[in-house]
Amino acid sequence: MVRTALNLLVSSLPKRLPSSELQVAIKYTMKIMSEDSISIQQLVHLLECITCHPDVFSSNSSALIPQIMNALSALGISQTSSSELKELSIATTKLIFNWSKTKASAPAEESSKIFDALVNYLIKFILINAEGKSDRPTWRIHLQAISIIKSILLHYSNVKINMALFGRVLDLEYTKEVEPTNKTKNDAPPKKGERSKKPSNNEEIDTKNQGNNITPMVMLASLEILCILLSCNSADDLIHLNASRVVAICFNHNSTFQNKDVQHALKEIIAKFVSTGGLRLNNNALISLLENSVVAVSSTGESHRGYLAIDIIEKVCTSCPYFVEPFMSSLASFAMREAAEHVKEVPKRSMFTTSNSTTDISNATPTSGVFDFACGIGFYISKSKDSHNRYESDEIHTLLEVESLKPSLKALIQSLRLLSSSTILSTFSASRKIYLDVMSGLLDSSSCIPILITVAAVVGNVLVKSNYFTYSEKEEFLTRIAKIDFIRLPAVTSQILVDMICCIVLSTRGYDPSFVFEYPFQHAEQGRKHYAMALGPVIKKIIPICYLSTNKSLRHLALSIFALDTYDCHVVQQHLSSYAIEAQCSDGDSFGIIGIPDKCAHDIIYRFLNSDLEYLGKHMSTVVLADLLLAIGNHSRGLPATSQAGCVELRCKLVNKNIHKSDLYDAYSVFMKNIMVEKSDIRYRRGHLISAVRDIMHGDIVTTQSILECCFQAAWGQLSSNEERFALVEPIEKLLAMPYHAQRLKTSRFPCPSNVIQSLLQLVFHLRPTPMIDTALLPSLTAHYNVHLEVLAYLEKQYLVLQRNGLVDSPESHLALQTILTTHQYLGDQDTTLAMSSSMCSLPGSKFALSLDMYGDVMKSTDAYIALINRADSNKTFMPSNGEVNLWSQRWIEAHKELSQWSVIDEVASKLGNLNQRIDSAWKTRNFDKLKLMLKKPTNISSIGSNDLLLKMSEIALATNDGKFDELGKLNTQAAQISLNKWLLLPKVSSGSSGAHRHLYSEFQRLTELRESTRLMFEATGHSSRRSLPDFKTILPLWRLRNPNAFEPMSVWGDLYIWRLYIFDTVASLFSWVEPSRLATLHDHSHASIALGRMARKQNLKNVASFLLKDLSTDCMDVSDAFALMREQIAIHQHASDPDILRMGLNLINSTNLTFFTDRHKAEFFRLKAHFYNALNDKSTAHKNLCQTVQICPDYSRGKARVINSCARQCYKLRSFLNSHPSIAWIDWGDLCASLVEKKNGSRESKQKSTVQYMAQAIGCYLEAIKCDTSERSRENIPRCLSILSLDSPQYGYVFKAFQSRAPLLPAWVWLPWLPQLLASLCRVEANPIQAVLMRIVSDHPQAIYYSLRAFFLERRDVERSKNQDSGSKQDDDGNKHAEILMSSLRKLHPVLWGKLEAILEDLIVRFRPSYESELLATIKALLEKAKAKTMQTAPSTDDNTDSKDALLESLCSNLSKISRKFFKKDKSGRKTLLFEKQWHAAFDRDFVENQGGPDTSVDDLIVKLESWKVKLEHHISLVPTKCHLQETSPSLSWYSGQYWDLWPGACDSASLSASNSQHDNSTLNNSWFEAAKLSAFAAHKASSDAIVLTARSEGLGGHEGGGSSILEIPGQYAPTSPNILDIRPFPELHAKLIRFQQTLEVISSPSKQDQTVRQITMIGSDGKSYKFSLQLAIPYWTRTDERSAQMQYTMNKILRRDIQTCRRGLTVRPNAVIPVAQRMRMTYNESSYTSLDSIFHCCREPNTQDVVAYFEDEVSKRLGEIEGDNTDTEIIRSTKLDVYRHICQDMVPPNTLSAYMMDIIPSIEHFMQYRKVFASQLAMNSVLQHAFAVTERNPSRFVLCNSTGRVITQDFRFQYNQGLLEGHNVPFRFTRTITDFIGPFLLEGTFIPSFVSTSSALNAKRAALEPILHLLLRDDIMSWYVSKTQPRNDHKMQEMERQLSDRVKQNIRFVQERLKECSVCSVENAANEAISENPKPVDAHARSLVETATDEENLCLMSPSYQAWL
Repeated sequence: MVRTALNLLVSSLPKRLPSSELQVAIKYTMKIMSEDSISIQQLVHLLECITCHPDVFSSNSSALIPQIMNALSALGISQTSSSELKELSIATTKLIFNWSKTKASAPAEESSKIFDALVNYLIKFILINAEGKSDRPTWRIHLQAISIIKSILLHYSNVKINMALFGRVLDLEYTKEVEPTNKTKNDAPPKKGERSKKPSNNEEIDTKNQGNNITPMVMLASLEILCILLSCNSADDLIHLNASRVVAICFNHNSTFQNKDVQHALKEIIAKFVSTGGLRLNNNALISLLENSVVAVSSTGESHRGYLAIDIIEKVCTSCPYFVEPFMSSLASFAMREAAEHVKEVPKRSMFTTSNSTTDISNATPTSGVFDFACGIGFYISKSKDSHNRYESDEIHTLLEVESLKPSLKALIQSLRLLSSSTILSTFSASRKIYLDVMSGLLDSSSCIPILITVAAVVGNVLVKSNYFTYSEKEEFLTRIAKIDFIRLPAVTSQILVDMICCIVLSTRGYDPSFVFEYPFQHAEQGRKHYAMALGPVIKKIIPICYLSTNKSLRHLALSIFALDTYDCHVVQQHLSSYAIEAQCSDGDSFGIIGIPDKCAHDIIYRFLNSDLEYLGKHMSTVVLADLLLAIGNHSRGLPATSQAGCVELRCKLVNKNIHKSDLYDAYSVFMKNIMVEKSDIRYRRGHLISAVRDIMHGDIVTTQSILECCFQAAWGQLSSNEERFALVEPIEKLLAMPYHAQRLKTSRFPCPSNVIQSLLQLVFHLRPTPMIDTALLPSLTAHYNVHLEVLAYLEKQYLVLQRNGLVDSPESHLALQTILTTHQYLGDQDTTLAMSSSMCSLPGSKFALSLDMYGDVMKSTDAYIALINRADSNKTFMPSNGEVNLWSQRWIEAHKELSQWSVIDEVASKLGNLNQRIDSAWKTRNFDKLKLMLKKPTNISSIGSNDLLLKMSEIALATNDGKFDELGKLNTQAAQISLNKWLLLPKVSSGSSGAHRHLYSEFQRLTELRESTRLMFEATGHSSRRSLPDFKTILPLWRLRNPNAFEPMSVWGDLYIWRLYIFDTVASLFSWVEPSRLATLHDHSHASIALGRMARKQNLKNVASFLLKDLSTDCMDVSDAFALMREQIAIHQHASDPDILRMGLNLINSTNLTFFTDRHKAEFFRLKAHFYNALNDKSTAHKNLCQTVQICPDYSRGKARVINSCARQCYKLRSFLNSHPSIAWIDWGDLCASLVEKKNGSRESKQKSTVQYMAQAIGCYLEAIKCDTSERSRENIPRCLSILSLDSPQYGYVFKAFQSRAPLLPAWVWLPWLPQLLASLCRVEANPIQAVLMRIVSDHPQAIYYSLRAFFLERRDVERSKNQDSGSKQDDDGNKHAEILMSSLRKLHPVLWGKLEAILEDLIVRFRPSYESELLATIKALLEKAKAKTMQTAPSTDDNTDSKDALLESLCSNLSKISRKFFKKDKSGRKTLLFEKQWHAAFDRDFVENQGGPDTSVDDLIVKLESWKVKLEHHISLVPTKCHLQETSPSLSWYSGQYWDLWPGACDSASLSASNSQHDNSTLNNSWFEAAKLSAFAAHKASSDAIVLTARSEGLGGHEGGGSSILEIPGQYAPTSPNILDIRPFPELHAKLIRFQQTLEVISSPSKQDQTVRQITMIGSDGKSYKFSLQLAIPYWTRTDERSAQMQYTMNKILRRDIQTCRRGLTVRPNAVIPVAQRMRMTYNESSYTSLDSIFHCCREPNTQDVVAYFEDEVSKRLGEIEGDNTDTEIIRSTKLDVYRHICQDMVPPNTLSAYMMDIIPSIEHFMQYRKVFASQLAMNSVLQHAFAVTERNPSRFVLCNSTGRVITQDFRFQYNQGLLEGHNVPFRFTRTITDFIGPFLLEGTFIPSFVSTSSALNAKRAALEPILHLLLRDDIMSWYVSKTQPRNDHKMQEMERQLSDRVKQNIRFVQERLKECSVCSVENAANEAISENPKPVDAHARSLVETATDEENLCLMSPSYQAWL
C-alpha cells in the first residue's frame, strides 16, 4: 500500500505543486536517501519511486546519481535476494546509464567513473545472480543485465574492470577439480614460491568445497561477460590475460562437459579470441591445450575434453579456416581410433533391430521403401528434456531419429569435416593415408547415416572441386560409395545419402547444383565451361544407381544421359531444351515432362540389357527399363483419360499394330479412371500424364510390371524382323545369368514379382512371339530366385510350340521336358513327376509300374520294378534305355523307403554310388561309424554341399550319438537357417507347391525333435552317471501327440519314428541297471513301434506292420500297450481274402489270455472275433460274439467316456481307438443283421418275416450306435436306416416301429444333412416316425428346416388344391397334414423368429421375382431350343419325315397355346399384370394362337417368329437398369437392421437343444478330432453345458422368448451346405447373423443360365462378409435336384476326407447353397467371381462375331441340303457335322479362349499356375460325377467356375433318364478343347487323371456305405422326375409308383457303382508277371480312355449344338 500511495503521490506532484515546491520535495527526498538511519525497505520504496517516475527527478539527476549509486551498494544484492529486488537494481542501473548518457555537460572523468562503477556493479550482480536458483526470472534478470553491459560498453568502451570480481572462477585454477589435459606423468613439480604449490590439508578441503560450490551458471556468466568485454575492448591486455585463465579453467573443469550452454559459451569466446586476433600472449598455449586434449582421447581414452576440443576447433574454423592446420595429425589419429570403435559396434547394434531398422531384404525401389514407411509408420519428433535450453544444439535432428548421435560419433563427423577443410590431402603423408583409410573403412562398414553422408560429402567435394585424389583413389572411392550396403540402413533417412551419391556421380558428368530442372532449362551461369570427369568405365558402372533415385529430377537427368548416350549433363540440357521449345512447354514444366523423343525402342532395350547393372542388383532394375520405354515415347499427344469411379488402374494395350515407332507408346486405352482430361487441353498435352506414370512406377511394382509387359510387347511387336528379336534374346539370357541379382526384394503387394528374375521371366512369358531362352539356363535360376512356377509356365509354353511344329523329338524338347520334370520333382508334385516319367518311357511295363506307384500301391509297384530290373539283367534281348533303368532303380529305392528296408537301400545305394542315400540309410540303420567316415571326406561334403539339410541333420545325429553336446547348438541353428532359407525360396503355400512345403514341414518337425532329443540325451547321460532317474514327463507325451498326418507316406512316419526308437533304445541302454518296470517309464519304445505298425497297416503295408511288431514283447508292458499290440497283430489279418489268414487271426484271439485285460479290452476282442467269423461266413457264431461283446462291457456298447484306469497315459491309449469309435460294436452288429436280410433260407413267408426282423434289428443297432456316439462314423448309417424303411411292407410294420422307438431319441442335428429325404418321407408310410424326428429339428434347429419345410408345405398345399379343383371334393393327403402340423409347431415354438422370416420371405417372393418378360423369354428360348433340336434330327426335303414334322408342328402349337394361357390368362388385379398383358397379349395371340392349324403354318415359320420374339424380349429386358436402390424395390428390407451381440456358447440354442446337447456332448467329443483331449475336459464340458441351460432359462435367452435363437442367420450354414470342413454338431452362436441388406440391388444374368435375368440381393453378415444370393424361378424338380447334388457332394467330401490318396492330393468339394423360398422360387448362393464358360466366351470374342450355334445349325442344314441322294445316312451326317465343327474350331473359336481370359484376370504367373492346378483337380471330381450319373447336359451356360478359387460349381446337375433309367452317352463328361488347352498336357496327366481315378477309387472303396445314399438320392430324383411329368392323384398313388420304380432305382444304383468301379484303380493279382508281360496296361487305363473319348472330335461334333463342343 505504501508503494501504491507513493506512486499516486509522486505522479501527481508535477500537477499539484509549483516547480519551486517540487524542487524542495526532491531535495528532501535526496536528504532522506543520504541519512544513515534510513531502512532498506524505505530505500527500496524511494528507488521504486525514482525508477517509476524518472521524469520527475530528471532535473536533479546529477545530484541523485551518486546517492542512487550509494543506495545500490547499501541494498547488498546476494544469492538469496528476491527477484523483485534484483529487478529493481537492474532498473536503477539502467536509469543511471540513461541519465549519464544524456548528460552532455558532465565532465568525461565523472562519466567514466559512473560507467566504471555501473559495469563493475553489473558484473558483480550477474555473478551473484548466477549463483542463485536457476529459473525463468533469474534467467530474465541475467539477460537484462547482460543487455545493459553491452549498451554501456558500446557507449563507452574504455571501462576499467575489477578482475577481482572473477575471483571465484580464477580460484578454481588451484583446486583439484580442474585437471588439465596437458598434465602427464613426466611433468615437473611446481617451482618454489609459485601459487600452484600444493596447499595444506585444511586449505585443500576448503578450496575443494568452494570449487564444488561454483555452479556452471557462474562459469557461463563469466564467459559471457568476458566475451562481451573482449568484443568491445580488445586492446586491454589485462582482460586478455584473465580471459585466457578463465577459458583454461572452464575448459578443464569437469562440470563443463555436463552443460551444453557452458560449452557453447566457451566456443564463442575462443572463436572471438582467434577471429579478433585475441589471445596474443597465450595463442600457443591454447593450441597446445586443444591438441593435447585431442591426443588424450587416443592415448588415455579421456574423451570429453577431446570432444569439446574438436567442437571448439570446428567453431573457430568457421571464421579462421587455417586454424585447423596444427591439429591435422592429432585429428587423423582421433578419427582412426573412433572409426575403429564405431565399426566394432556395428554388428552388435544390428542384433537389436527395431521396426524402423533394416532387415536382410532391401526394398524393390528406394521410392517404394519411402512409400511403405510413410503408409505404415507414423512420424514423430523427439523433444528435448531440458525445456530451458538457451542455445540450439549443433546436431541435426531428423523426424525419424529416435535419439541424437552419440558424442563420439558427432566428434568423428566433426574431425572428418575438419580434416577435409585442411591441407591434409594436398601432400602425401602418413596422416593423409590414415585419413583415406578411415573414410574407406567407414564406407564399407558403417551403418550410421550422418557418418556416411559426411564421408560422401568429403569425397564428393574432392572429386568435383579439387584434384587431390589420384586416379586409382577416385575409382576406389567411387566404387566404395556405390557399393554402400543400403540394406542395413533405414529406408527413409538413407535417401539423403542416396541423393548425395547421385549428385556426386552426376557431378562427374558435369552436373552442379545450379542445374535448372524446370522449364526453361537454361543454366544459371551462361557461357560457363563444364567438364566431365575422365573416368568412363567406372562412371558407366556406377551411374545406374542414379536411375532409381527418389529425387525424380536427378532420376530423369540420369535416364536422359543414358538415352542420349552423352557424357555431359549440359549437353543433355541443350537437347531437352530444344525438345521443350518444339513441344511448346510452359514455364514451370518439370524436367521429365517431355521425355526423350526420337529414340528407337530397340536400341534402348539393347543398350539396357547389355549394361552393367551390378549396382542395381539389390533393387528391381526392370523399373528402369519400364521408365526408359515410357520416356522415349511421344509425350506431345498425351494420354486419353476417362472418368469413372474406382481406384487408379493402369492398363496399356496396343490398339493399332501398324503404329509408327515414334508413336509407339501413345497406344494406352485407359489411365487413371478417376481423372477426366480432354485431349485438347493445352496443359495435359505435354506429357504430364506420362510423367506422372513414370513417377508412380517407382512406388508401385505391380504397376511397373504391367506397364513393362505392355510397353515391351509393343516394342517387341514393332521390330521389323525376327533377326532383331534374336539379337535381344542373348542380352536377356545374359542379364538372367548375372549373379548380382537379389534373391528377394521387399514389396508391399503380393502379386508383384519379388526379384528381377521373376519380373524378367514374367515379361518373357507374355511376349508374342515368345523368345526361345536357353533351356539349360533356367534350372539354375529356379532354386536361387524362386522362379519355379515361372520356369514351368515358360517351358510348358515352349514345349507346346515345339510340339505344334513337329519338333517333339528334338534335343530342345527333351531338355525342356527334363527341366519340367526336375522342377516338379523339386516342388514335391509326385503325380506330375510320375506322369511325365511315364510319358517319357517307351516300355509298357514302365508305364504300368509307374501307374501302380502313382496310386500308392507300394508292394505291387516294388514287385513290378524288381521284375523289370531282373528281366533287363537276365534277358539280353530286352534292351531298355539307360533312363528307364535308372528310373526303375530310383523308384525301387523310394518304394523301399516306404517299406522301411533301409539295409537293402544301403546296399543298393553303395553299388549305385548315391551318396545322399548312403548317408540317409547309414543314419537310419544306426551305422554311425560308417556315417562318420563318409562325413570326414571333403570330397563327399563338396559333392553334397555344405548347406544341405540332410548333411546337417546327419551331423546332428552323429554328434548326439558321440555325446558332443557342445556342438549341437551351433549345428541346430545352422540346420534351422538352411530350412528357413529353403522355405523362403519356395512359392507361396497356396500356389500349388504343397508337396515341397509338406516335406519342409516334416523336416522342421525332425529338426525340432533332434533339438529336444539333444536335451533328453544330455539329461539322461548326466543322470546315468549319477545313478539317478530323470523326469521325461514333458517330452514323451508331447512326442505322442506330435505326429504326421495320417495320410502321409510311411517314409515320413519312418523318418520321425526311427529316430525316436533310437533315442528310446539309447535311454534303455543307459539305464540298464534299473529294474524293468521302472525302466518302462523312461522311454516309449513300445508305443512308438505300435503306432508305426498301425500306420503301416492302415496304408495296406501289412508286411511292414508285421515286421515292426514281431519283436515286441509284452513283458514289462502295461495293459493298454499290450492290448494295443495284440489288437494290431490281429488287425493285420482282419481284411484278408484268404480263409487261412483269417483263421490265423482268429487263432491269435483264441490263444490270448484275457485275464489281465479290462472289460473294454475283452469286448473289443470278442468284436474282432465276430468279425472273423462273419468273414468266414459263420453268421450265427458272429452273432453270438457280438451279443457277448455287449454283455461283457455295457459301457463299451453305450460309448461312455469312462476309463477303468485313471492314469492319463493309459487313458490316452484307450481312447486312441476305443473311445474314438465307442459305438463300433453296435455298427458291426447292425452290418451283420443287414447282411442277413437277403441270406435267410426257408419258405417265402418265414423268409419275409425273418427279413423284416433283421431289418428292424439293423435299424435298432444303427440308431443305438448314434445314440451312444454321434461321431461321423456312426452317422454314416443314417442313410442306411432311411433306405431300410423303404424296404418294409406297405403297412406299418416292425421296421417302422423300431425306427419310431429310437429315432426321436437321437440329437436333432444328426438328421440335418438328410432333410429333403425326411420331408419327402412325410408322403410315405413312415410319415409318423419321421414327423417325430422333424418335430425335434423344428424345436432345436428352426432355421435349418424353415426354408425347406415352408417350400414343401406350399408345394403340397398347391398340389392338394389342384386335386380338389379337379375332383370337386376336398381330399386331404397325409403329407400335407404332417407339413401343416410342423409349420404350426414352428410358429408356436419360435414365434419371433417365424415372424421375421415370414416378413422377409414374403417381400422376396412378391417384390423380387423376375419380370413377366423375363419368364416369357426363358420359356420361348427353351421352346426354341427344343424345336431346333427336333428339326436337326429330321433331314430336310424328304418325304419320310413328313409325319415327324407334323407331330413337331402339333407339339409346338400345343405348347404355344399353353404359354398363352399361362401368361395372359392370369388374375388381372395387379398393375404389372395389366401392363404386361396390354403390351404383349394381342401380338402373341396374333402370331401364335389365332392362325394355328392353318395351311400357311409351318415349323420354319414358327421358329422364325420365335426368333423374332426372342429378339424383342431381349431388347426390352436390356433396357432394365442393372442396378437400383433397394429402397425403391423393398423399403422394408432396406430398413431391416439385425441386432447382434457377443453370444456365449449355447446362447442361440433353444432350451430343448441345450438340454439335448448336455446329454450327448460326451459322445460328441469322443470322435477322432478330440483324441488328444484330457479326461477333465469331459467333466468341464458337461458342467459348462448345464450352466448354459440354467443361464438361458434364467435370462430368457436361448429359449422361446425371442432371445439368441431368434436372431436371423445367413441361410445355407447347416449341413449339407455348411462351409465348415468338420462334420460336427452345428454351433449357431458361431454362424454369421444377418445384420442388414446391402442397399444396392443388382440385376444380373444367371451364371448357369445366361438367358435368365435374375435379381441378386446381398446380405451383410455379422462376420463382416457379404453374402450374395440370386433369386431364381425354378420348378420344384430343379430345386430338389440341386439339393440332392449338394447332398452327394457332402457325402463325397466326407469320403474324400478319409481316403489316403485323396487327402494326399488335397481333394475336397464344397456344395453350393440352394435355398427354396417358395414352390417355384429359390435363392442360390452366388459369388461375384462365379462365371460360366458361355459368359467367358462372350467376354473374349469380338463384338461382331456371329452366333456360333446358329452358324453350326444353318451350315449343317445347308450342306446336308446340297447333298444329292440320301442325306439321312449316319456317316454322311457325322462327316458333315465334323467338317463344320472343324471349321468353327479353326476359324471362329480359338482354343485359348479360357486361357486368355484367365491370364487377363489372374494377377501373376504364380496365381495362374495355382489356379490351373486347383481347377484341374476340381474338374476331375466334377467329371467323376458327370460320368457316374450320366450328366451330359453340361452346356457352357451350366459349366460354372469360380474365378478366384478354381472351384467348379455344380449347378443344374440333372441326371439324364431314358424311361427312368440312366444311360451312357458318347461323351462321358465335358472336356472340350478350351478346357484341355487351359489345363495343358502336364496337368492333364499329372493332376486331372490322378484326381479322377483316386476320387473314383475312394467312392468305390466305400461302395457299401455309398449304396444306401445312392438309393435315397436316385429314388427321390426319379420320383421327382416322374412327378414333374405326371402328378399322382394322392399319396397312395405316389407310393405305388415308388414301388413300381424300385427296380429301376436298383438298376441305376448298379449303373453308378459300375461306372465308379470302372474308373477306379484296376486290381492286379501279380504285378511282377503283369509288368513283364507283352502289353500291360496302366491301372488307370479306363480313365485315360474316357479322356480320349471326351476329347474325340467325332464324338464332340455329334453333340447337341447347345452343347457347343467347340468351346
